[in-house]
Amino acid sequence: MSGSGRTRRAVALVATMVAVALGVGAQSATASPAPSSSGSGNAIDQGQLGFVPVPAADARKAGIAVADPEVFYLKDGRDFRCLDADRDTANGNGTKVQLWDCQYGAKLQMWRVKVHWTGAGQQYRVISNIETGRCLDGDTSYIGNGGKVQLWDCQPGADAQAWWTLPNTSNLYNHHSGKCLDADAATSGQNGTKIHVWNCEAGTPVGQTWFYSFANYQLPS
Repeated sequence: MSGSGRTRRAVALVATMVAVALGVGAQSATASPAPSSSGSGNAIDQGQLGFVPVPAADARKAGIAVADPEVFYLKDGRDFRCLDADRDTANGNGTKVQLWDCQYGAKLQMWRVKVHWTGAGQQYRVISNIETGRCLDGDTSYIGNGGKVQLWDCQPGADAQAWWTLPNTSNLYNHHSGKCLDADAATSGQNGTKIHVWNCEAGTPVGQTWFYSFANYQLPS
């Protein structure tokens, strides 16, 4: 995500986007080079953001294991593989994100989906990986079709880490690039399917359809 010297400016959120609740997942093996550059892009105004309450966390009692209600596997609509943080590049910013056979219990495939509210009553999601603690990020060095999706240190308000759901769809729309999270058709059907951003397509094709599967990730007792 963003370099330390990058200036971030406040931007207005798109008033016509209304988010709908979804549901998600990821694990890996292929190494990839670190990105040449990356940035968080613009900042979403934090002054009017709120958070969806987490009743299970509020109700947690000492000694009783409670599943985190915000943690999911995220599966694509074509192959039903899990969104996966590549273990070979998981030690720093720029971690490769791909599709991999679902391995339930693997934290590289678990994602915390936190809903944020805007002052206009709309909502978007910030999606962070349980294993690395980093956020799903659209690389700002290139925002055209095929733009890189990676993990980067979470930066509150960064629009490259804000993901919307368009009305009546199951897609995830990146605020900075204006494009959808997309599983590359050319590399589909196998582990290591490339994940990038692409123009959002009418009817939500299977490569842009995402399903959430509850991970049953246990909160500390």
